[in-house]
Amino acid sequence: VHEVMIDDGTAESSFNAGGSNYCAVKLNANDAGEDVMKFKWYQTEDGGAFYLRLWSDSPNGPADQLYSTIVASGLMTGWNEKDLSAQGLSVSGDFWIGVKEFTSSKPFGVDSSSDQGLSFYSNDDWMTKEPVGGNLMFRVFLDEGDGGGGGEGDVMMMIIMMMTQ
Repeated sequence: VHEVMIDDGTAESSFNAGGSNYCAVKLNANDAGEDVMKFKWYQTEDGGAFYLRLWSDSPNGPADQLYSTIVASGLMTGWNEKDLSAQGLSVSGDFWIGVKEFTSSKPFGVDSSSDQGLSFYSNDDWMTKEPVGGNLMFRVFLDEGDGGGGGEGDVMMMIIMMMTQ
């Protein structure tokens, strides 16, 4: 299990796309496929709610929606996590993870000390996309499975990561 991210862990600014709008980051899994274990995000205020979304990739941005759920309880300033291990989600190659905001959604952290060019928002259901200045602090934990160095090692790594949270 490994964490995939484009930010450096420090939020120098924040971002909201606005109610019914989207923001997401483009990430990459190995081509053989990896299981999605957890979504992790940084928010700069307590509370709020949003739809967590996972999309396949297209040349123009997020394509087919692969997963959606409402995240609405226990959200706090700082890092938050949503366990997705029981959802049976798998990704390969490029994919997108992000949110569809409610009017109650709180700002998400942005690492603005660098810009990987992989964070975007949309106010028209991904018909077009606009860059976010910096890196949205959205991360995923992926499990490479048996091809990623052995199942027992993956389980040990997950236990270690859970203990350090």
